[in-house]
Amino acid sequence: GIDETLSMSLLNYNWNPSTIGSHEIQANAAGIFALVSLTVSAGEARQLITDKDMGFVVDAGSPTELFVQIADSRGNLAPAESITIGLNSSIGKLEPSISGPGFWTFTGKTIGEYELIITQENAQHSIDLTINPGKAVQIFGVVEGGYFQQGDITLLRVYGVDNNGNVVDVEPENTTISCTSGSNEFITGDIWELEISKSGLDRSCSIAWNGLVAQAFFDVESVLLGGAVGSTDTAMTLAAILLGLILATMIVLIRRANFRYDDYDGEDYFEEDEQDSNSIQESGNNPPVISESEKAKMAIQASKLGVMQAIIPDRQGASGWYVDVNGEMQYWNVGADGSWTRES
Repeated sequence: GIDETLSMSLLNYNWNPSTIGSHEIQANAAGIFALVSLTVSAGEARQLITDKDMGFVVDAGSPTELFVQIADSRGNLAPAESITIGLNSSIGKLEPSISGPGFWTFTGKTIGEYELIITQENAQHSIDLTINPGKAVQIFGVVEGGYFQQGDITLLRVYGVDNNGNVVDVEPENTTISCTSGSNEFITGDIWELEISKSGLDRSCSIAWNGLVAQAFFDVESVLLGGAVGSTDTAMTLAAILLGLILATMIVLIRRANFRYDDYDGEDYFEEDEQDSNSIQESGNNPPVISESEKAKMAIQASKLGVMQAIIPDRQGASGWYVDVNGEMQYWNVGADGSWTRES
């Protein structure tokens, strides 16, 4: 419907379409008409546009669609049908989708953050790609360390893996753990703390999460006191300390039993059974009968206090028999005026 005779003649009758779609060219010469119908598609790709330009996030092992268009030099858009990607095949692959022209299916394999570069002809475009772990198909429990004794405390790590071997974090609130070696307690992330209180071969922890089950096996060696005070080293240390205390107590008791008075007349003597001082009776001016050890004790006390010791303690300061610093018994008469007179 537009007369293009002049522009066509200037172009040597070459037609250069500027828009895509269905076109019809009519030619009229001397009343004779001719028609040419044709379809115009987009020209060479100068730019690529995707529906994931703000970021492409996929789960490993799950095919996810990506729609890509080309734009030619005049801004005409068309589905991209022959693109390639600059990404190692171990990370993921891109294939044409059955949804139609311009649709592509990307399947991620290895988790991580990547730059997905798309190319067609002279056009190139990059988008941010994030591959998350896929659905877990198996779970594992790993007990830290390889040698355990009763009383030990260790850590258990629980994690899952998807079809591509990527680690999948478990959900603690949906995870159940039961151990034959003792109690367990959730700490943080994928870590549980195990208290090992029971010995035996092939002790285990049974783990269940989202329909998946796993077991972790380990051996526990029995220790002194059943691990009530910790490992064998701890128990031996406590036993050594206890034995040391017992020996020290015995030494003190033996020293007390063998205690000697070495300050009297330069001779050693042992303490004998003490005679109850209240049973000592004075009879007139006759000296009372007391043991040599008792006299020695009174002599030592007299030397410490500087005062003669009454043989009958209740008579201290009154008339009666006394022992001086030399262990000699003397009878002293105490007058009403407070005077002291030795009589024998």
